[in-house]
Amino acid sequence: MQDREQLGHYKIRSIIGMGGMGEVYLADDMRLNRRVALKILPAALSDDQERLGRFEQEAFTTSALNHPNLLTVYEFGKEDGIHFLATEFIEGETLRDKLNGGNTNFYEVLDIAQQIAFALSAAHAAGIIHRDIKPENVMIRPDGIVKVLDFGLAKLTEEKTEDIESQARTHRQVISQAGMILGTVAYMSPEQAEGKGIDAQTDIWSLGVILYEMLTGRMPFAGATIFETVINILTKEPKPIGELNAKTPLSLEHIVNKSLRKEKAERYQTAKDLLIDLKSLQKRLEFEAELERSSPPNKQTDGKLQFSEANVTEKISIVHLHNFSAEFTPIVGREKESAEIRALLQRADVRLVTMTGVGGTGKTSLAKVVARQMLTEFTDGVFFVELAAIKNPDLVVSTIAQPLGVKEAGGKPILEVSKDYLRDKQMLLVVDNFEQVVEAAPQIAELLSAANRLKILITSRSLLRLSAEREFIVPPLSLPSESKYISVDELSNYEAIKLFVEQARNTKPNFTLSQQNAQTVAEICNRLEGLPWR
Repeated sequence: MQDREQLGHYKIRSIIGMGGMGEVYLADDMRLNRRVALKILPAALSDDQERLGRFEQEAFTTSALNHPNLLTVYEFGKEDGIHFLATEFIEGETLRDKLNGGNTNFYEVLDIAQQIAFALSAAHAAGIIHRDIKPENVMIRPDGIVKVLDFGLAKLTEEKTEDIESQARTHRQVISQAGMILGTVAYMSPEQAEGKGIDAQTDIWSLGVILYEMLTGRMPFAGATIFETVINILTKEPKPIGELNAKTPLSLEHIVNKSLRKEKAERYQTAKDLLIDLKSLQKRLEFEAELERSSPPNKQTDGKLQFSEANVTEKISIVHLHNFSAEFTPIVGREKESAEIRALLQRADVRLVTMTGVGGTGKTSLAKVVARQMLTEFTDGVFFVELAAIKNPDLVVSTIAQPLGVKEAGGKPILEVSKDYLRDKQMLLVVDNFEQVVEAAPQIAELLSAANRLKILITSRSLLRLSAEREFIVPPLSLPSESKYISVDELSNYEAIKLFVEQARNTKPNFTLSQQNAQTVAEICNRLEGLPWR
């Protein structure tokens, strides 16, 4: 083919690439006077039904898509026994070339990732899974436009099963062609590496690998051999991005980590969800940059909306929206409970957690601590809603809307406006003192139903009785059972005693727990039944 000057109405100019599916040439379309990329399956391989089938599949799947970040197909045909695919010619470089050049900055990482996610979202909406997302299949034009290429391994999602022997052949090919497709293996999802059924989340995993590589300069699961790489994909966790690139914002690290969850249920469910998080992060960056330019140095924020700086990248702070006051007093003795509540909220199948317990157990303080600890995990913010003064259930949604800045508009009910606002938000709402307005529970259910990325943490003396609800019972602080016979050192290990000592020092800084006052302190704490009393 390299000696040929013309194929049909295409004039061959030069070879620009080679791969497992054949050769790619730069050519001129003499009918329409335009430059094209001509992918050719050599005549010698036309009798290979597997390769011919993949070649035809690429033509059909790619031509079914019309998207600015996907390659445009002009023609699929056969000339003189040679099958060819004519597509738009993209000037620029592959993402692999760009990474090898070492000139990718943080803004480009976000931009490239968003464009790939946008392309995948469109392909998945058309029922097409790419299955081979890697830097070699991503082109970047000089104007920054990203194009996802090579749908030769693409699969229609409606194909529910795959031939077992075909899977076995694939695995034998992986082992026998180590030098050629090692890179592809490194981007495989766990389910793909095991030869199991795949869906859109396979492409999401591969994009997560690309993001990790762009941020750290290394592969998250690379091994010395293909076998070791596959084992790492299936069993190992990647080294934290922050240890390899300290400038990476925690929010972005969380996005990458979520893309690389081995359990599909814990991964992003759609490329659109991933795209939304990437866009939210970019907006947060732009907002903070503008805030930094317009605010005088060291100016203190005095409004209700506060920001928590999580990291700094190229002089721009990544911020997390919340409405907590700047003053914060940590609570004592609740490390176990706060960790358990966080673990519940981090689960993909948990949307609503209700913290119950008798009055005085410190539910509110504990909820605030958990909320602060999770600021980096919700790209659209964490907001505290106080219902102590609310007795009318009809006012619950409007009270929730206040810290979000949501207001009624155009005569539309506040519940509907709030649902519209929250629909695409990845947010945590902490709603305090719900026991007096439990009749508003159906409104909470409506908010959760409308916004599938919203999570709610509620404090209440009683449950809301919603199907999605998970209860967390807040116990009293631990107490000594026989205080007379416990040493000061042992006594000081009890959570209730620790809290008493901390509170006493707020009034009397020199206060210490001693053998002389130990029994009295223990008796006071026992009378309070381990309640934090604050």
